[in-house]
Amino acid sequence: MLTKLGFTIRGAVMTGADLLLVTGILHMAAFAIHEANPDTIRLIPYGAIYFALGALIRFGHQAARTWSLIVVAIGLFGALITFGGNIPTLLQISFIVIDLAILFFLGWARLNRPEES
Repeated sequence: MLTKLGFTIRGAVMTGADLLLVTGILHMAAFAIHEANPDTIRLIPYGAIYFALGALIRFGHQAARTWSLIVVAIGLFGALITFGGNIPTLLQISFIVIDLAILFFLGWARLNRPEES
């Protein structure tokens, strides 16, 4: 599907990594964007993990791709069940959309990787 649009597996992986870096920064900066409260402060460790995974993927760490799929799926679930807390709605929606995009790009890359012999 994406290959017909000129996308490569590496391109999908790097897009997923870049989105992890961006959402990691957004998670860590949420308390500055909105206000420091328990909900926004709780996002800081998640942001650090997302950022670290994005950096690891960028540096070629293969296992980080799989871990990212797991961690982002958990984060997406958490974002959905806590929706409407003391975090701006637009920021929450951004987290959900970015998580879905990460899962799409990294999942597509995983499903379309070449067979190992």
